[in-house]
Amino acid sequence: MDQRPGTIAECLDWGEAHMNPKIRNDAKLCRHIIAFRGLNESDLETLPASVKDYLTSVGPRYRKTDRNLLRDLETAALSHDSYKQYQRGGKRLIEAFTGEADKRKERASRSDGWFDLEERLTALVDAGLEPHQSFASFTRLKDNCRKLEIDVRDLHPDYTEQLKEVCYTQNEWSSVKKAIGFLDRLRQHRILLDFLPPKAFGAIDQRWRRHFAIPDQISGEINNWVDIAARTQVPKGYEKHSRPLSKKSRDAYRAALRNYVSTAQELGEGDLSYLDTAEELFTKEIFDDVLEYWIALSGQPGSLSFRSISSYVSKIRLTLTRTGRSALPEYILGVEKVNSALEEGRNAGERMSPKVEKWCTSLVVDDNKIETFETQHHVYFKKAKAALREAKREGFRLQELIQPEAMRKLPDTKRRRARKILRRAKLFGTLAAYAAIELEGAPFRKTNTLNLEIRGKDRTLFDHSTSTDPFFEIQIPNKFLKNGEYLTQRGEELPPIQIRSHVAQDLGVDILSFFLREIRPLFLGANRGNKLFPANHRKTNALSTKTFDLWLMEGSTELGIPMTSHNFRHGYVSIQYNDDPNCLSDVAIILGDKVDTLRKYYAFLDKRRTVQTLQRDISKRRAARRVPEMQPV
Repeated sequence: MDQRPGTIAECLDWGEAHMNPKIRNDAKLCRHIIAFRGLNESDLETLPASVKDYLTSVGPRYRKTDRNLLRDLETAALSHDSYKQYQRGGKRLIEAFTGEADKRKERASRSDGWFDLEERLTALVDAGLEPHQSFASFTRLKDNCRKLEIDVRDLHPDYTEQLKEVCYTQNEWSSVKKAIGFLDRLRQHRILLDFLPPKAFGAIDQRWRRHFAIPDQISGEINNWVDIAARTQVPKGYEKHSRPLSKKSRDAYRAALRNYVSTAQELGEGDLSYLDTAEELFTKEIFDDVLEYWIALSGQPGSLSFRSISSYVSKIRLTLTRTGRSALPEYILGVEKVNSALEEGRNAGERMSPKVEKWCTSLVVDDNKIETFETQHHVYFKKAKAALREAKREGFRLQELIQPEAMRKLPDTKRRRARKILRRAKLFGTLAAYAAIELEGAPFRKTNTLNLEIRGKDRTLFDHSTSTDPFFEIQIPNKFLKNGEYLTQRGEELPPIQIRSHVAQDLGVDILSFFLREIRPLFLGANRGNKLFPANHRKTNALSTKTFDLWLMEGSTELGIPMTSHNFRHGYVSIQYNDDPNCLSDVAIILGDKVDTLRKYYAFLDKRRTVQTLQRDISKRRAARRVPEMQPV
């Protein structure tokens, strides 16, 4: 694995005499870690200069759960940050000495199957369909496979032992196992199948931490707390008029409490099976330990983000306050005010995420992107009609072939071809209808658009396409809206949204009529329910959000503008607000939101506009002050 034989002592001599000041500094940091470990010169002369030996015997990676290391740091009065700085410096020194650093750079520059997969995985992450945290373990697996000259299409369970042997530590092996499981999960994305191993790797234990079962008596107690806390708050004496919050809100409270209790047990704060009440875990000391642990792990795959941690802490405080179970809420409130991670998490919930800001900014500054965004339903419409023409040309009766029994009767080659055409017709037809609603109607939330009903007592889409002035109308009651409760409290509701042809380029009515006539019948659930977007399979009535997310990512990527459903909402507002800063009161009515909320979330566009205005003013002033001889020739 390492290129240059030698010992730690020789490595230090090499580093301390090196011309590069960065390497000399890493040698200095390595000396610090050696002093901390209490190693003498004779030890250094026998220890091999390899990354694996260094991580095992000299400088193990800092881990919050490594109690032996934490105890040694406390004894030596060495801060955690200083240790991490020393440890990384020593590792860099050995990688430079052995040539491993140069080899890693060479491996990272390869254009192979891993490169092709990573390029497409990046599109999934950018579209929000895969968490960005997945890249950490993926990068480790990619590098280790390249060490072994295993391209991604050649990855096979037979390589398990080799993959394990090439890992420096058990933690690294855990990361590799996690990445293998991640590759298997990526098989759900059809557009990636040609870039993944031919077959799933199979089950490898990939848990990043132990999960502790919560005994029934503690679970029951938590549920009782949630029943009390997750309700509308009313003045004392009016408790009978308090109503439970939505199931989603109650589940969020429950998740916060269960995660806290499970983490406390994981940290050795008590065996839940012997506790009389969960209240015993809500002390200042245990709260501090749990919070510090959550924050330390934040950013790792499967861990909590600062935003989630902040939300959990707030819900724990509210629960303890409303149940009167503990004296801890006042302390937690103080921690929320001074803890920087919790502040960052709170702020993340009150503004647009940097990733979405970047997406919106890249949209509004590019006229071609705006054109693609605002007319994407036209393109999806054309592609869906092209798929139907292709089916007719090849003699496929798609309406019959939606039945699995009929599809199975086709010869293999024809069956593959028919499935591909059927899928493209459904995919692009669905995207055309969905985008027409979002762009020519209103940018509803995904759950509202996917759950539109064309008949029945909860009908929300009304078809007037056969009238003299054809249109479709959408009416969504507050009870179906995420913020419906707040709208009701304000005495407001979403206005009816009509989709009609205002100009020749408006194709919304044509697209929805086409979808109802030609595409919707191609879904197995079309005759079973009232949904505009019916199920793709026999077992359910509605198109699953997971299927839709995959289709939208695939279709929008084909157009060159990878999107999630929420990008419709963000793109709609960003384009409007960038063109007309005074539009927010109108946009707020369509979205059912507050003007102040929109102004806060889209303030980044104000900053951009301010910079541009200032630059223009400076340019005009500069031009006005130029003397004749300075004027351009």
